[in-house]
Amino acid sequence: MRTARLCFLLTHIIFQIEQIAATVSPERQLCRELPGTVQRWRNCTVQIGGLAIQGASAFQAQFGPTFQKYLTDVMNASHGLVIEALPLDFDDNFDVVSQRAVDFIFSNPASYTCLAVEFELRTVASLMNFRKGYSLGQFAGVIFARRDSAISSIEDIRSARVEAVSISGLGAMQLQQAELLSMGLNIMTDVQRLSFTY
Repeated sequence: MRTARLCFLLTHIIFQIEQIAATVSPERQLCRELPGTVQRWRNCTVQIGGLAIQGASAFQAQFGPTFQKYLTDVMNASHGLVIEALPLDFDDNFDVVSQRAVDFIFSNPASYTCLAVEFELRTVASLMNFRKGYSLGQFAGVIFARRDSAISSIEDIRSARVEAVSISGLGAMQLQQAELLSMGLNIMTDVQRLSFTY
């Protein structure tokens, strides 16, 4: 089922690339370095930057075959395009977009929202996650305390040392921060200590 949803995402990317019409030099160069617009891309390399939260090798194992092999097989036959997947960490994600160093970006919701606002990106496709045959229409994060902790309520967090994964992740802190703010607790200023693991 998850493969079907990824195919849906790829269909949208293919549709965007298939709108390429004119021909250019047969040399294999980066498409974005060719004169003209996306519609003129032919016989070149398209780079898709992807947020590799679990590292480059995990990203390549999960998305490389789809982005590089499948899309290249489809797009090379009709347009001579080679698709290259570039695993990126959070910092790289912003750097390559600000430098226009990729043609497409595959990112998580929090990162994409920041990128879209700052760099005026346009959504081409969105991935719907599925678990046990059900689509996940909501996103969540978790707040928990150790079993031996004295924390038993949200108010107890004020005197606690808090650790979060990352301020840049939707489920890594942003959702929890919004929920706590709605309860009158600002995690950035109202706790004894706040640290990040990433």
